[in-house]
Amino acid sequence: MESSKIIKINYKKKLTVFVGIFLLALVVSVSIGFYRPSAQTNNQPQNDAFELRAGNDYGIVDVQRYINTLPKQSDKMIIDRRLIDRKDVSVRIFQIYKSLPMHYHGQSDAYLYILSGRGKFQIGNEVREAGKGTLLYWKKGVYHGTPEILEQPLIALVFDAPARNPSDAVWLNPEESPDVFLNK
Repeated sequence: MESSKIIKINYKKKLTVFVGIFLLALVVSVSIGFYRPSAQTNNQPQNDAFELRAGNDYGIVDVQRYINTLPKQSDKMIIDRRLIDRKDVSVRIFQIYKSLPMHYHGQSDAYLYILSGRGKFQIGNEVREAGKGTLLYWKKGVYHGTPEILEQPLIALVFDAPARNPSDAVWLNPEESPDVFLNK
């Protein structure tokens, strides 16, 4: 009787170790890119193991998958993808394709972290060159724009607080007020 008990315990330990190694290998494969889910059929990432959402309470979002949905070229000035859209904050990924005229947002502050590319940014009266790894921010009501793109793709992760309505853009020069924030 004693030997059959030992065999059962060893079997359970081996199974536990095997499952643990399998899960660890899967996590490592996903994190270094060996395993990816099937290709997208639309412009929004699918709700799968790479995107976990519990309503608006918490979530895990694969930002790179959203970046991959942005077209390489566009006739629009900017295309964005909303990752999170809550009352107190919205999080977006966007790519700037052409110079962006001076404008401001009346409802929210913005925090823009550049993920790739380089450009000249104007915030208020200041014009500065900024690129990958740079954080730019401004309060609501502060004019800002991107007069020149120096290196493509110019992609940024943006936090708007509180969440910004896509139509909340007031253009310094009304003739330069294209419908760039509404991705139709």
